[in-house]
Amino acid sequence: MNGTEGMRRVALVLGFVGCTIGLLAELGSAANIWNRVAAHRRYEKLMALPFMRELVPRLDPHSVNVLPDGMPYGIKTVRVFEQGEVSTELITGQVESGYNGGPPSISDFAELTFWPVIGFIVPWGVVRALTRVVTWVRQGFTAK
Repeated sequence: MNGTEGMRRVALVLGFVGCTIGLLAELGSAANIWNRVAAHRRYEKLMALPFMRELVPRLDPHSVNVLPDGMPYGIKTVRVFEQGEVSTELITGQVESGYNGGPPSISDFAELTFWPVIGFIVPWGVVRALTRVVTWVRQGFTAK
């Protein structure tokens, strides 16, 4: 193995270390996206219940409706903001809302790749560039 091959391997190792650091930096964003997906699924399941499909059209927009105890599925309060924007509070205190912006978009998922890619490219590119410069300088001084 020569110096160029060794530096190529060093560049790859440092690139993967940078990618790993980038992945760790994106863990918070990935957790937020996962929570949005789970919240949207719970909201869709709740709104698909026959009880909710019958109740929501009868409610006035911009109203807060406290339901009597013993309502199905543990629903305590239903808030209607606008047509199609409903928030429900369960007996457990958990709020399921369609006002959260919906499910994550493709761009939200694409943003997860930014830091891992940058974390790989920067150290890999720096080592590769330094290797080329050192090789170029060494060839210039040893040329006859």
